[in-house]
Amino acid sequence: MANSFDRNYSDKKHLLSQFKLRTQMLFGYGIPVLMFAVSTYIVYTNANKVFEAFNQVENVQKTIIEVDKMALSGSNMVANSRAYLIAEESQFLELYQQSWQSFQEGSNTLDNTITVAEQRQRFEQMNEIAKNYNQYQSQLISLLEQKKRKEALELFKAGIGSKLLLNFLTLNSEFNNTEIKRLNAENTQARNTLQNAINLLIFGSIISALTAFIIAWLISSFVSRKISQAIDAIDNSSLEINVAVDQQEKITSSQASSVNETTRTMDELEFSAKQASEQAETSTLGAKQVLNLAENGNELVKQTLVEMNQTKEKVEAIAEQILRLSEQTNQIGSISQLVGDLANQTNMLALNAAVEAVRAGEYGKGFSVVASEIRKLADESQKSAHQINNLVMGIKQSNNLTGVVTEAGIKSVENTVDLAQKTASAFNNMSIELSNIVQSSQQISLNSKQQAVAIQQVVVAMNNLNKNAQDSSLGMGQIKLGIQKLSDAAFDLKDIVQETSR
Repeated sequence: MANSFDRNYSDKKHLLSQFKLRTQMLFGYGIPVLMFAVSTYIVYTNANKVFEAFNQVENVQKTIIEVDKMALSGSNMVANSRAYLIAEESQFLELYQQSWQSFQEGSNTLDNTITVAEQRQRFEQMNEIAKNYNQYQSQLISLLEQKKRKEALELFKAGIGSKLLLNFLTLNSEFNNTEIKRLNAENTQARNTLQNAINLLIFGSIISALTAFIIAWLISSFVSRKISQAIDAIDNSSLEINVAVDQQEKITSSQASSVNETTRTMDELEFSAKQASEQAETSTLGAKQVLNLAENGNELVKQTLVEMNQTKEKVEAIAEQILRLSEQTNQIGSISQLVGDLANQTNMLALNAAVEAVRAGEYGKGFSVVASEIRKLADESQKSAHQINNLVMGIKQSNNLTGVVTEAGIKSVENTVDLAQKTASAFNNMSIELSNIVQSSQQISLNSKQQAVAIQQVVVAMNNLNKNAQDSSLGMGQIKLGIQKLSDAAFDLKDIVQETSR
């Protein structure tokens, strides 16, 4: 028996160990609450049944009361009808009508409440008897109103009303007895249901409390074991943390030394960055001056290029004039050749004229003189034409030499223009490169300044890091003290758990 209990207990502990502590506690509280809720629901269901039974009892009681009222109304109808038959006073007739109206009201009330088929049949028979009795009484009243008292007495003595009344009372008694039996049955059922609900509530409460106690005991045992394991783990972790803290202290000291060396290196780097920034600014100023000189040289080359273009245009104009002069010289040579030819022909004509004048004798002397003069003029014209030809030849030679020199000058000017354009392009490229050099120098200067600022920030950060390392070293000591306190608290908690487990 003990072995079976231990095995069940270990199985339950193993089952609980599969869940987290929060889940275990939820199960521990949830199962009793669930059991209590189930028992409460069952009690609530039984209570509803009790309420329904009491409602049935109340309905039966109301039915009995209404039936008794109908019976009382019927009795009043009989009494008032007999009193009217004896005394023939109208007040008894009014009382009879009131009793009949009360009977009908009770009948209408019961008509909506009776659900049992047997009782409804009796109820309908009672209503039918009441209607027949009312008709019977109406005949009696009619005969009395017609002053036929003898016929009314004979009708009364016939016993029809007594039979109807007897049947009504019999049905009323059966109806009441049946309703009383139903009332007793409903009361018995209500008491039994209420007793079952009370018993179930007591039994459910006991089972819920017992289950809650068992689960709480299991969870407390499991939690105690977990706390003991956690305390052992805390103790082991404290030792490991102490070792890690010692190592961290050594690392922090080493980091502090490294930070100091890095700080000195950064100071030197900051000084170098400042020097580089100053040198970059100096280079920028020199590059700007060279850029200004290059721009001035570029302007001078542009002006020279403009003047060379103008010179080229002038030389080309001279070449055109020389070509025109050469053409005109050729024309003069042609004219001089023509004049020489004319002089030769004139000389030949003058010679022929002199020959003819000699032949003419005395008559031809005057003509001979003229021919002689013409020959002289022709000779002079021929000499002048020869001189003009010589001059034209000299001019042609000069023009040819001038053309050659002009072409050479044009080529020289073109070469000079080309050289000037190349020089201008070189100055432009030089200006662009110098501008890039200036921008690069400015960027280097800016980068050097930014680098100096960044290095200064790094130095500040290194100083802060050094301070943090010192603070961290102090914090490590405080952590060691806190770990020692945590270890002491863990041992105290372990002692408390062990005492609680006992």
